[in-house]
Amino acid sequence: MKPTVIAFVLMASVATFVVAPQAAQQPTTATADMLATSQTRLFHGDATRDDAPGLIKPVVVQSPQPQYTPEALRARVYGSVDVQIVVGVDGSVARARAVRVQWAGEGYDATPFTEATPGLLANALTAAKAWKFRPGMLNGAPVPVLTTITMTFRIH
Repeated sequence: MKPTVIAFVLMASVATFVVAPQAAQQPTTATADMLATSQTRLFHGDATRDDAPGLIKPVVVQSPQPQYTPEALRARVYGSVDVQIVVGVDGSVARARAVRVQWAGEGYDATPFTEATPGLLANALTAAKAWKFRPGMLNGAPVPVLTTITMTFRIH
């Protein structure tokens, strides 16, 4: 009979513990930093950073340039997009994301400028994904490499 009573007491304690209200936790800077780090880690996966010791960096073979959108031409928007890429072992771009965007323009007002830039950003990422490389090498074997390229928009 005693084991049943002890089990009942333990179960009641566990139930009380589970049901007890907990104070809400506020997100911290450390949590935000950890999230940013995990997102970066998800992006580059097992890719080697382009400044790793002993790495022979990927070499650009083909670099298609991004296309202007009609809205950006009308707004006379120009600038650049830094695109972080992972160059795969086959030399293709496995992943791409914008990490810095800088726009300017000549004689535009705010409305056409803001309408013009999303298309330019999308075109920069599309062009980056079309780049081809001789793959990076580490210890004589091709490796995926994390690097950054800059897509520039100029009005001629």
